[in-house]
Order: sequence, then structure tokens, then C-alpha cells
Amino acid sequence: MPEPGEQLQLLGTESVLAAEVAVHRSTFLEHAEAALAELIRERCEFTADALRERVPPEVQPHHPNVLPAIIQAAARRGEIVPVRWEPSSRPSRHASVNRVWIAAGEQP
Repeated sequence: MPEPGEQLQLLGTESVLAAEVAVHRSTFLEHAEAALAELIRERCEFTADALRERVPPEVQPHHPNVLPAIIQAAARRGEIVPVRWEPSSRPSRHASVNRVWIAAGEQP
């Protein structure tokens, strides 16, 4: 059984993803999951910024935590693994750090 803090994190991830799949909100989730699957197939390193760039700009999530939740869920499923940290390329992130990910089994 997960620790209490980890349980809360899992519940938060699940609730953000569940809210995103409401009938009127499924577009962002569909686009982001398709883009993530493409990055995994390409077996290249990527960040959340790179994933977001593959989603059409007019398609927005209902909450800013949706994209991190999608990435976290893929990591928990063992589809991707972290490689390193690097500054975000998005000006709105003010050079905060992003994790760099790669398909599981492809890490250097």
C-alpha cells in the first residue's frame, strides 16, 4: 500500500485526469496522449514543453496540472523514464526546470 503522501498524489493525479475526460473536455487529453504516444514511438528525449508544442495551440486543458498528470501516469505505467532536468524553454515558466523523459528502455 502506498504511503499517505503518495496516496494523496495518486488521488490528485486521478482526479485531474478524470475531470479532463468529461464529455466536453476530452480534446486536450486526446491530443496530449496521442502526442505522448508519438514521442514514445520516436524514442527521443522530450520535456513537457515539447509535448505541449505537439498539441494544437487552440486546444487547452481545463487545469494546468493535466499535462504533468499525463506524464506522471505514463511514468507509473513504465512507458517512460526520467533522464535529467533542464530549464524550461517557455517564457511563461520563467526558466523553471523540466524533467527530460525518454521511452523506457532507451535511456543512455
